Parts: sequence; structure tokens; C-alpha cells
Amino acid sequence: MQWKERLHRFVETEASKTILESMAKTSVSWYQDLKDVGKSSLVFHVALTLEETEDFELLIITNPDDIVKYASKDKKQMFIIDDIFGKYSVHEYDTMWWSKQGHLVLTLMDRNKDFKILATCRSYIYRSVDIVTVKSSFVHHNLIADGLQLTEDNRRTIGKSYLSAETIDQLGSEVIMKFSFLPTLCADYSSDMKETVVEYFSTPYSYLAAEIEQYNKTKDFHYFSLALMVISNNNVKKKTYPG
Repeated sequence: MQWKERLHRFVETEASKTILESMAKTSVSWYQDLKDVGKSSLVFHVALTLEETEDFELLIITNPDDIVKYASKDKKQMFIIDDIFGKYSVHEYDTMWWSKQGHLVLTLMDRNKDFKILATCRSYIYRSVDIVTVKSSFVHHNLIADGLQLTEDNRRTIGKSYLSAETIDQLGSEVIMKFSFLPTLCADYSSDMKETVVEYFSTPYSYLAAEIEQYNKTKDFHYFSLALMVISNNNVKKKTYPG
């Protein structure tokens, strides 16, 4: 499995411990964070741990219809849904499904106590949807709050799992703690880059430009919100745009 190969760099954190404990007690959990904090790696780490220790069957899905299609009455199953409502914009079909069919998941939970769902969602997507079934039935963990954020020690250990200690030690605390997506910056770093190490991690223009382009492709309101923030020099007052 691709994820088994990628997780050899996984670093145990307070969040991974908390979520593993949570999944032992609950059937359905979802995890909210900013872009590239590491929610996907964390969820797959938890899922693979339960596969190895509790003999769960893992089913990685993108279409919510597959939950009903493949759910068993008596097998230990865990469905994994990364970016449950969309990655760069809200996916209309997914939100509609959970709004109209989400009650079926509750039925499956009642039918099989060894039925579990692990789902992830970006923070701004989470705030854009309001689906009672999901928000009331899922155990929700916010990876950028609730004491689950990556500490500086976590970040340095993650960095050193990708890069040399000499490279990471060049970064001061301010740089290490500056961006939530540090793990992705570490994974994408190349010694062939023109910037110095400090410049790359302090001002990751290429990474941000690529992300903005992805938002642009969706033509979603999040992209236009970002454009408004740029035009307003990051100083938008609510009273200026009532509604």
C-alpha cells in the first residue's frame, strides 16, 4: 500500500496518541486542520495501527456511496475519507449526500459496533458546511486547537525525518513555527533550489503560488476572499462588507 511506504517518516505526536485513543472508543471521527498540517498522515497512521493491532479491514474511499455499498454487518471495517467535503472547494455532491443520506451511517453504526469511519476536512471547508448528521454524530478533533498542535520539538523531529539535522538546525524558532504546512515544505525541499534554507522556509513563494492556482481553478468563493484580503492589505472590516 502506498501509504505504508510514506508513513515510515511518521512522527508520534500528542494528536496521534489522542486520536488513537478516541478511535478505540468511538465509531466515527473526523479531523479538521489547515492546509498540509499533516491530517492525512495522522489518519492513515491511526488506521494502519488499528489494522495491525485490531485486525480492521481498511477501505479508502472518495465516494460516500461506497460506505453503504461495502459496509458489512459483522466484519471489523474502517472507512477512510480524506477531505470529506472537498479539498480546495466544497463538493456539492458530497455535501448533498451527507445531508440527505447521512442517517444511513447512523444505521450502520447501530448494526455493527465494529464499523468505523475516519474522515478529514480542512478548516475553511468545515466552516462552509452545516450538516447536522455529521457535526452531531462525528467525534470532532481540531488539529490546530485543543492542545493538538505540533510543538516546536515535533516540527524539528518531522523536519529531520526528511532532511539532515544540519539543515533543520539552521532554522530558528520563528521560522520553524511560522507556517502550519511545514511538513509539506520539508517533503518538497531540494538542495538544488536557488534559495537558502532559511529563505525557502521563511518565504515559500513557489508553494503558495501553486496553492493559489489550485484555488483559482475552482473559482470558489474562497479564492475571491483571498483576493479581497490581498487588495485590502489583509485588513478587511466586517462593517465594510455587511451581509
